[in-house]
Amino acid sequence: MWDWLKNKMGGKMNVTTLAERFAVSGQIAPQEVAELAAMGFTDVVCNRPDVEVAGGPDSAVIGAATMAAGLRFHYMPVSHGPMPQDHAEALRDLMVSSDARVLAYCRSGARSTALWTLAGSPGR
Repeated sequence: MWDWLKNKMGGKMNVTTLAERFAVSGQIAPQEVAELAAMGFTDVVCNRPDVEVAGGPDSAVIGAATMAAGLRFHYMPVSHGPMPQDHAEALRDLMVSSDARVLAYCRSGARSTALWTLAGSPGR
């Protein structure tokens, strides 16, 4: 299933910069995390619930790859439906309390973008 999803989405990471210190992407793969570090990201935020895509890498796998690359990992899953206010506040706190350069991802990047907007679009 994971290969199917990556092929459907172009087979590679698609990073969209929304602010100077904040970008979003669809699902990332563990082997892409080193590239994120090379791009200057310091933190990775997972907004995709583990149960969403069968066969895809869960947050523990991405988290381990993230930490192995020297980045910080944050799990803030967002299901379809109302955005969790506590996750928006946690994202805002992350962005305003440090100089973090954050890549947030979900299946397509849409929920990560919506959460960033709900957080007040920090990182500009």
